[in-house]
Amino acid sequence: MSVFLSIIVFIILLSFLAICHEVGHFVVSRKVGVVVEEFGLGMGPKLFAKKRGVTTYSINLVPIGAFVRAVGEDDPTVEGGMAAKGPWARMGIYAAGPLVNLVLAFLLIFVFFAVVVTQSIVGNEGLMVQSVTDNSPAQMAGIQPADVIIQV
Repeated sequence: MSVFLSIIVFIILLSFLAICHEVGHFVVSRKVGVVVEEFGLGMGPKLFAKKRGVTTYSINLVPIGAFVRAVGEDDPTVEGGMAAKGPWARMGIYAAGPLVNLVLAFLLIFVFFAVVVTQSIVGNEGLMVQSVTDNSPAQMAGIQPADVIIQV
């Protein structure tokens, strides 16, 4: 893979992780009643924005990252603001992004082992024997490492 293609794939994967992270903050913010002013994909100047309800959804010039802008992040007097919520609600909002990343990591590991590893070991040809224990029924039956079991 060329260096340029590697950089593009890295940017896409990093943006995907950042978007998932920010979606966690966004969903929990909405669930606890915090008004979200903007949910943006990318950074820099806005290329496209659409307001739906009280939230503006934007796509920005630099395609790296994402962000959630909630009202009243520092001002507890703002109605529907994050600072006006209790400590458990704020902690839930802050923790939601990393928790989404953690769940996503476990999901991707599961998919990797369920699809990639299973396909390389099992494939369509059968199951490859990695090793055979001495004096085991498999050895007595003549099974050797690298044999492929097609049917039982």
